[in-house]
Amino acid sequence: MTSIKYISEKLNSFEKALTTLQKTIVERPTDIERDAAIQRFEYCFELSWKLLKIALEEQGNKPDIPSPKSVFKKAFLFNLITDEGIWSEILVERNQTTHTYNEELAKEVYSKIPSFYKAMYQLLEKLKTHYS
Repeated sequence: MTSIKYISEKLNSFEKALTTLQKTIVERPTDIERDAAIQRFEYCFELSWKLLKIALEEQGNKPDIPSPKSVFKKAFLFNLITDEGIWSEILVERNQTTHTYNEELAKEVYSKIPSFYKAMYQLLEKLKTHYS
């Protein structure tokens, strides 16, 4: 079993990362602001799926395969996330931004970051309620 202290530390890191992501959501970003937002989105993604994995394991619902996709599916089944679709989209966009770069893709991903932030923030609140 994972200690509550460890989970609390991870939640704190996730909350700080989300705060930095939120600061990059602006009306008309420069290229640098857009790219910074995408980078912050990527590390928020990493923290979110790894936190979900820990939470599932803590509940005795260890994912069959420790991959983001399987973690999101199981998290949806156990009501840790409520919108499996947005998390699937988050995964797809994160994979695209990690493995390739082009300006049109960057603009498209940036336009979706507010809704991704909202889903991640909802996850944070749910986990904080559960582990506080």
